Amino acid sequence: MIRIFTVAIITSIILSACSKWNEVHQSEIDFKVSAAGFNDENHGITVGYAGEVHYTADGGKDWNSGDNKSYCRFGLEIIDSNIAYHCGNAGHVGFSKDGGKTWQRKTSFGDMVPRQCRYMSFVDQKTGWVAAPSRLASTSDGGYTWSEIVLPKEAGSIKAISVLSAHEGCILDNNYMLYFTNDNGKTWQNQSVKIQSEGINKKVSSVPNTAMRFFDRDTGIIIAMATTDQNTKLLEMSTTNGGKTWTEEEIPVSVFEESTIFLSRDGNTLTLFDRGEGMRVLKRAGI
Repeated sequence: MIRIFTVAIITSIILSACSKWNEVHQSEIDFKVSAAGFNDENHGITVGYAGEVHYTADGGKDWNSGDNKSYCRFGLEIIDSNIAYHCGNAGHVGFSKDGGKTWQRKTSFGDMVPRQCRYMSFVDQKTGWVAAPSRLASTSDGGYTWSEIVLPKEAGSIKAISVLSAHEGCILDNNYMLYFTNDNGKTWQNQSVKIQSEGINKKVSSVPNTAMRFFDRDTGIIIAMATTDQNTKLLEMSTTNGGKTWTEEEIPVSVFEESTIFLSRDGNTLTLFDRGEGMRVLKRAGI
């Protein structure tokens, strides 16, 4: 047992030394949170029960209550240090232009639990996608109107989405199949995500437990959990050829099966939240 424990410690040290990621801070959260994200190491937002939202501009040292009226929140997208969206029960979609301090209602999309909206991806203030596990829609006017996108018939439940332009983006389903479209869902191309690691989390949760960002049609990142009999680990999977091949790397941070995962739009800030363990923010090394 001592030998196994020692090996585990040495392995953790080696992974930390070689990792692309550095933990920059932790926050103990004493208010209700469903999903959380940081745009950078300073600016973060949480959303949760009965529309409760909080925001920080100092890396989580101080959390302030935001002014928001909605049903429970389950999804979050942060475009920059000022612009953000959230979604959740009753289809309520909210928008903030002051870093989460105040929120205004946009046109609704989605239903009540368990069919509520929880996935969001925007390229700018006006252009984005929102989704529930079996529904997807786009906007080109900042959420004043939504256009339903027809999903591929063979697709499973959605686990993550990433939009590239007004008509182009991709979804990841719970079978770890990618579906790309460049005409707002009129046609789709699929690509299987071939994963070497065992126990990849295929569960569809009430909040995002997998993060995905594509920066162009070829270059993308998926952050996901993998659970074995020994532990649950966090994986970064990256591709430069549209998902044909992937490079996998374990991120040396403790993660739990109920953790929510948020990756900033530039792919350089990673937020993990667990109700029992609080919030941890990681920064890509060298950034």
